[in-house]
Amino acid sequence: MSTNGLSGALHEMSYEEFAKHQIPRYHGPMVKIEIGVTVYHVSKIILCETSRYFARMFDGNFKEGEAQSAVLEKVEGVVSNRSFELLLQWLYLGRITVGEEPPSEQISAMIEFARFADMLGIDGVEPQTVEHMRATILANSPSPTMWA
Repeated sequence: MSTNGLSGALHEMSYEEFAKHQIPRYHGPMVKIEIGVTVYHVSKIILCETSRYFARMFDGNFKEGEAQSAVLEKVEGVVSNRSFELLLQWLYLGRITVGEEPPSEQISAMIEFARFADMLGIDGVEPQTVEHMRATILANSPSPTMWA
């Protein structure tokens, strides 16, 4: 499980734990993140608990902290709408799902997400990204008998 503040998988929590510890995280202040023309509204609590980068940005003495808004410039292979949307899955669900993209795109998405998480100072994404890449490669490799 991620180190994004979840005390165990959401689906494993009792209703009391979920109501007491998780629901408050989805309310409260929101911050605005812009990437290109897309604007995302994200729980400040969840974002700042997980990311040292965003915690310093929004809780520090920066203009983003005053405005509770930030613009992220796209950086090829690191910062994109795709990597941010994977981050949102990670933050809110504790897991990532790429979808029905071709295998090479799935692996590229995982690498990009891992780089983005590293940039943001987010720990714990590596096992899930590596496992997804491994599973993608194995599912799309020719069978050993094919070469015999």
